[in-house]
Amino acid sequence: MKNKQNKKQFLLALIFCQLIFAQHIFAQEATSTKIEVTGVVTDEFDMPMPYVNVYVKNTRSGTLTDFDGNYNIRVTPGQVLVFSYVGYSNLEKTVSESTELSVSLVPDTSELSEVVVTALGIKKEKKAIGYAVDAISADEINSTGEPNVLLNLSAKAPGVQVSGSANGVDGSPRVLIRGVTSLSSDNQPLYVLDGLPLLSNRSLSESLFTSSSGQSDLGNPLSDINPNDIENISILKGASATALYGARGANGVIMITTKKGKSGQKGWGVNLSTSTTFQSALILPEPQLNYGQGNNGEFSYVDGNGAGTNESDTRLWGPRYNGQPISQWDPETGGSIVKPWLPYGSKNLDNFFETGHTYQQNISLTHVTETSNARLSLGHQDIKGITPNTGLERITGSFNSTFRLGEKLSLNFVATGSTMDSDNRTSYGFGNGGMWQALFIPTNIDIRDLRDYKDEFGNKKSFYQNGPNPYWDLYENVNPVTRTRFSFNVGLDYALTDWMSLQANVFQDTNTTEYERIVAKHLFNTGSYQEGIDLNKEINADVRLNINQDIYKDLNVNFMMGAANRNEKTNSKFASTDGGLLVSGVYNLGNSAKPATVNNRKTEKEVSSVFSSVEFNFKDYWYATFTGRNDWSSTLPKDNWSFFYPSASTSFIFTDALNIKSKLLTYGKLRGSWAKVGNDTQPYALDRFITRSSTAFNGQPVAGIDNVIPATTLVPEESTSFEVGGELYLFDSKVKLDIAYYKNESSNQLIQVENAWERGARFAFINAGTITNKGIEVKLDITPFETKNFRWDINMNWSRNRGTVSGFPEDLVNFKHIAAWFGPEIRATNGEPYGHIVGFEYFRDTQDALANVPNMADDFNNFGYTAENNIYGTGQILTKDGFPMHNQWRGTRDLGVSAPLDWTAGISNSFRYKDFNLNFLFDLRYGGKIISTTYQYMSLNGLNPESAGDNINGVAVRESTENGGGFIFEGIDVETGEPNTTAISTQDLYANFNYPTSALMRDATNIKLKELSIGYRLDRKVTKKLGLSDVNISLVGRNLWLIKNNLDGIDTETANMGSLNNGSGFETGSLPNTKSFGMNFSVSF
Repeated sequence: MKNKQNKKQFLLALIFCQLIFAQHIFAQEATSTKIEVTGVVTDEFDMPMPYVNVYVKNTRSGTLTDFDGNYNIRVTPGQVLVFSYVGYSNLEKTVSESTELSVSLVPDTSELSEVVVTALGIKKEKKAIGYAVDAISADEINSTGEPNVLLNLSAKAPGVQVSGSANGVDGSPRVLIRGVTSLSSDNQPLYVLDGLPLLSNRSLSESLFTSSSGQSDLGNPLSDINPNDIENISILKGASATALYGARGANGVIMITTKKGKSGQKGWGVNLSTSTTFQSALILPEPQLNYGQGNNGEFSYVDGNGAGTNESDTRLWGPRYNGQPISQWDPETGGSIVKPWLPYGSKNLDNFFETGHTYQQNISLTHVTETSNARLSLGHQDIKGITPNTGLERITGSFNSTFRLGEKLSLNFVATGSTMDSDNRTSYGFGNGGMWQALFIPTNIDIRDLRDYKDEFGNKKSFYQNGPNPYWDLYENVNPVTRTRFSFNVGLDYALTDWMSLQANVFQDTNTTEYERIVAKHLFNTGSYQEGIDLNKEINADVRLNINQDIYKDLNVNFMMGAANRNEKTNSKFASTDGGLLVSGVYNLGNSAKPATVNNRKTEKEVSSVFSSVEFNFKDYWYATFTGRNDWSSTLPKDNWSFFYPSASTSFIFTDALNIKSKLLTYGKLRGSWAKVGNDTQPYALDRFITRSSTAFNGQPVAGIDNVIPATTLVPEESTSFEVGGELYLFDSKVKLDIAYYKNESSNQLIQVENAWERGARFAFINAGTITNKGIEVKLDITPFETKNFRWDINMNWSRNRGTVSGFPEDLVNFKHIAAWFGPEIRATNGEPYGHIVGFEYFRDTQDALANVPNMADDFNNFGYTAENNIYGTGQILTKDGFPMHNQWRGTRDLGVSAPLDWTAGISNSFRYKDFNLNFLFDLRYGGKIISTTYQYMSLNGLNPESAGDNINGVAVRESTENGGGFIFEGIDVETGEPNTTAISTQDLYANFNYPTSALMRDATNIKLKELSIGYRLDRKVTKKLGLSDVNISLVGRNLWLIKNNLDGIDTETANMGSLNNGSGFETGSLPNTKSFGMNFSVSF
């Protein structure tokens, strides 16, 4: 194996040397008919324009102007030079015998010359595209110092919903493009870096890791990318936009293009940048401060071993805070001390969290010659979370280069690498992580007194024997993770003629993740140790033939055809101690009390493809594009492993076709597209395989056949998409409107369902169900005011998506997609919106309900029990003996609401005055529902403020009912039909009441000031005198103002079950979202 590897390395080195040598050989080629043309390109103010694209029309020969607007290019007299720059009209000049040609460009108010990156990295003029594509610039990506690339996309593109992670530092944001399209996948888009599809960071080991220690994720693949290396991002949303990616593009594609050396900036260039931001919790739950630790109003501490009264009860059902002397825990001695009974204030939980920081430093070098350009960058990130003992360090590097090996051949080479090291990636969720434990520390205890979490024998210290201590959990029960990623792509481009070229590309992405899960041994826990390693590798290769030719005077055809192959391999290993640890503080598998258990899984998947695209351009105002791709996937049965994806799109610029020249209507375009794409499944769904049990029998390993019936009849998922839209530029392009309507139907869903045991397995993979998404997207850009020194821009986007479910067979009417605690579910059901919520509900007052009261009353033996007939009204809640009635033990029902948001929007304002700029962005998310288990457990534990206020009679609800206290539930007495007046024990209501789902549900509307930046760019004349090319400094902020939020103490944006599933709609112990403020600085020379 080693010899083979050495041979591969030698051959690669030999090929590289040959290419470099060939560069010098081809460089000697000379064409006697060519001359060198030089000149200067200026703008409308006669100022030099750097980085203008200058190229020979209908050829692949071109260059860029330098910082002073100068250019030089070899060209044959009679050929046409095209001068192109974003925001300016293209200018064409025929070359004569003269060697000097200077030109001046004028602004193009329609901005039709804008170029965007589409599928397979193909660059197209925006006017030629028949579907919606959103482009995000480097300035927008790096505006606030946020190191996670995806979070910088929030509220910047319609139809793209980005939600922050519930997992704290480096967690995976959830990205959803045009709704949920698949019931079997996480619906995350494909991420493509300079043509290279990036592997997910998910794996078998991560799922084992998650199940053993609460919710945890290892980050999104884009978290390994340095934002400072990104030139722009294109978001491909519709099936027409992504059809050339086949099955992988079914959920949309996010295309990242990294920075390159600037061809017009010859010689060396250097950029240095630094960013420093500080983070704190955006919002935290606030417990009631009227009552303290205990039960039934009683508490007294003796020794923490049970001698006192309710001393090990962490709930806040104890005595009222009145400053009375009560025996309490003494953090100094660990014994008891009598002191005033008072809370430690509303900042007690806030004192647990720390100030986080994000330090980023970047350096990049560029070197440009006539025949090559290259950019080398190095980045460093030091991130400290707001949760104690969490954070990471990341080092990134990239190299992007292009070599012209003669007149016809060019070589592109891109390589990126990163390493991430974290001493502790915190987990979250019910009962896990420091957040959950810290929240339920009684308010009569200063949480800072728990920082001394370990005694002299190494055992956990708490306020009672084996009590909770979040600091112990965060410093002793840790999750170290190290990840390395290396990817590269090599491309050769050979110009067969001026109108025909051949491309060949090889891409490889490799990531390795090593992690541990440590549970410390102490007096009441035998401890455990787990470790895992994931090796993931993907190789893509393709070859393409490109033809661009005028086949008639006014008709141009751009044709592309190619073939590709993709190979994916994973190797996941996971091992764990069994029976605890023999020795405290020693974390390796050899310290296991019993033989360690080991899991290992290898997978491989291969997809072969052919694809083609043809684009017709008639007079630059009508475009029609047709694409086709056929995949052969190894994960599907041979009879069905081939699937074809066609697409068609068209674009019509009617203002050019009708020769409309008006400042009122500057530009008008209509577009439409249709496409069909497919989706395959995971490896090895076609066969049953043997799995090893984590337990042994008489010291011998035990194995069994897996519990899933082979999917031998599966066919690919299929999505058919239709989109129409239009663009209007009005009032001399001061107002720009872009509207799109789409319909996407995803059928033949690949899902795993429960199976009858008599069929020999518990589960089966089947094709069933259809999700239909319909939506509207609107973009509106306005420039209300503009002068030479001042400009004000407003950018708005709005989108609404509705997904409905159909097509399940009669024996599978409901597909239970996500289940939460105590019964509530988010379901996919025939005829219902995707994500509708099913759960427990109150019985309410209606005519039918009151008519059945006699049948119900005798059957109601305890609150929550009901008669056989289910009664759900729409009026006031029915009560019996003062307690609300609901169907907790009678099954769930459709609550008539859905988890997905009703609509999303983003509104940004940008002001520029001379060299100063001000930018801010609002993120709006409206509607939808969310179920909070944190709220439920705060209620059960007596933390919710409503459990400690006054009742409708003005008496404290925790006073006895005999003294006028207690909770009087607003509703109708089931026996009298009159308004309820019976007071009940507040503790009985909150601490013993199994909550109906509707009581835990909140509106998910969320509005916040997402981004804010105030910057200054040093005047160009000053920078030139200093020998610099650019200097920028800015103050930045993120999530600075939470304007609207309906879930007390928890940001609904991050209140989800993570991006690893479709868990939108459930909140289970989310870590707090953060707000940040800091400074960015960069200098170039």
